[in-house]
Amino acid sequence: MTTSFEVSKGLLEKLLKAIDKGQTDKANFLALYIIYQLQSELLNAKDIIEHYEKQGEIMIWECLSDDDFIIKSGDYTLRVEQMDFQQWWYQVYFKGQELILDYYPKRNAILAKQAAINLMNRHRRRL
Repeated sequence: MTTSFEVSKGLLEKLLKAIDKGQTDKANFLALYIIYQLQSELLNAKDIIEHYEKQGEIMIWECLSDDDFIIKSGDYTLRVEQMDFQQWWYQVYFKGQELILDYYPKRNAILAKQAAINLMNRHRRRL
């Protein structure tokens, strides 16, 4: 499945080729498939937002640059940054102090953000 509302370049290229060749059935199928994928992701995003709304926590990440994000939630600060291709670092700070816990780099920003949120939630439960 695509992520962050992006449709793979290959799928779009196939759609354009089908249109150019007059393959309307194939073009219609690909267009519907792309729409389905985007709708599925929108519904998933909607579910995530509703989950946090129910908990009273909507988390909106501030974009410091194309590959660096930060968010503050109470006494916590979460940061996610791309270190290398498909290598995303994440860290959680509590009252300005870095939480020293083992973690594994993630392959994209979405997974790293979720890992940071999970780390914050684990820490909250320990308090």
